[in-house]
Amino acid sequence: MSNYNRNSGFGQAIMARLHTAVPAMGRVFVVCDPDDTANESYQYLQDLMDYDSNGAVRFFTTLDGAYDATTTNCNDVILIDCDSTHTLTEKLTVSKNRIHFFGMDGVNGRAQGQRAKVTIGGSTATDTAAIEVTGVGCSFHNMKISSSNTSTSALWAFADGGEFTYCENCHFVREGVVTTTTAADILLNGDSSQYVNCMFGYSSVAITANGNRPCVDLKREQITGKVCRDCILDDCIFMRRGNDSDNSFIYSAGATDVERMLLIRRPIFWQDALATANMDECVSGAASLTNGSILIVDPAATGTPAAISTTTGVFVEGYTPDATGAAAGIAIQCA
Repeated sequence: MSNYNRNSGFGQAIMARLHTAVPAMGRVFVVCDPDDTANESYQYLQDLMDYDSNGAVRFFTTLDGAYDATTTNCNDVILIDCDSTHTLTEKLTVSKNRIHFFGMDGVNGRAQGQRAKVTIGGSTATDTAAIEVTGVGCSFHNMKISSSNTSTSALWAFADGGEFTYCENCHFVREGVVTTTTAADILLNGDSSQYVNCMFGYSSVAITANGNRPCVDLKREQITGKVCRDCILDDCIFMRRGNDSDNSFIYSAGATDVERMLLIRRPIFWQDALATANMDECVSGAASLTNGSILIVDPAATGTPAAISTTTGVFVEGYTPDATGAAAGIAIQCA
């Protein structure tokens, strides 16, 4: 028997909080971890969100179950509780349009330490990421997305092949596979995607790959037909303990990996002090860019990299202490 009524008293207040927390007009679905049944929040959310007036289930214990219940192009919202980690049993492919994921984190602005966490483990090679996006206009807010899959074919935590994907206050971490040069925290094959106040990677574990194992991989068409085009990264932090000079934070493998624009504003490139090598570049490429350009505005870097970038097609704007611009954005040790 339900103990909470969504139309009066405490239940009405909770429903108002849920619906006013998200700027979208679609239906709202709630995901709570099944291990948290003893929590009061689980109990009242289960009572209040069990079914809507049309008999559709609104309360779920798995993220993929909630996603399956959404309708494309309706701006449906999935709210993810922050009491436990939500573990996926297989890659979640977000192919529907205008689906919005919100971590019920209690604050709006974390770049790290989000309490709403989504992860995938196992060893299945086809689970190439925890979440892969191919839909249009989807968004992710206030959550950590990670993968600890042991397969070296499972390369990313998050694979963006969508159009107008928007991520804010999210942390992306591909744990493990530290020797795999093709792995990265995210794959950026998105068209007009934007990332705001996000963190990529971590510095607590050394990256020992002999070559590039970046935070962000730009290699085109890792998702069929998709390429980084007109993307924006605003106020993001890139974390590494890179033990090879060829490692970098952002990497393009080919001349056509970027189309038109990749704008990176106010990035922090953080190379951990315990790293055993200095990076040659923060943003590197195996070839000169021919189909687009990367503009980096007001960068800052630790760990004394040789340059923010030396790749043709990458431009840096900001403090430049020398005529070549090679040292732009590299923090200077205080005397």
